[in-house]
Amino acid sequence: MKKILLMFSLMMLSTATVFAQEGGIQISTDKQTYYFGDFLKFTINVDNVTGDFAVIHIVDSSGKKSSPINLPISEKVTTITAPNPFGAEIFGEGEYTLELDYDRKYHSTKFFVKDSGKVVIPVWIKDLGAWWIEGLISDSEFAKGIEYLIESNVIIIQQQAVQENHESSIPDWFRYTTELWIQEDNGIADEEFANALAHLIKIGVIVINTSDASEQT
Repeated sequence: MKKILLMFSLMMLSTATVFAQEGGIQISTDKQTYYFGDFLKFTINVDNVTGDFAVIHIVDSSGKKSSPINLPISEKVTTITAPNPFGAEIFGEGEYTLELDYDRKYHSTKFFVKDSGKVVIPVWIKDLGAWWIEGLISDSEFAKGIEYLIESNVIIIQQQAVQENHESSIPDWFRYTTELWIQEDNGIADEEFANALAHLIKIGVIVINTSDASEQT
């Protein structure tokens, strides 16, 4: 009886695979499990290039869908790498479904997002750093972003060790460090930058107002 059930299960799995392939479209990720800081990479296969856009949704375990992502399809095989990595501020740990809608056909695949404990600084902090370097925002505005990293525990600092002040004064030489960090393939990882920030905050080289953060802890 067990052998019959096993054979039936294998037949159903095989049938489902063939159905997906014969349906004319397929979507697959480059791996089943991603960690915060990883980039989602997926491949779309279609039998018929219609000139229409493929519509992608990311669905979490509660059924909540992302906004539609429209992708042009000009070839039978299209590989896409997300521009930004997975971050805890947007993605929680758990199972996700990647849905594909193209040529009135549908296919989906599942993947998992997990926390490895690695420091991952939100992408918008890099944007903030770029604006600061270009002089588009002040030291205090940039420091607000650093405060966020402390409040969200991306940078771990004992609050009593932080010197508090109502003004933020960041030395010019630190702009060079930030400039290296925001560049691609610079060799400065998020964790290194976070450790440098934590050290400079602790010794008072970077002074921020952490009173709000202290009240929340």
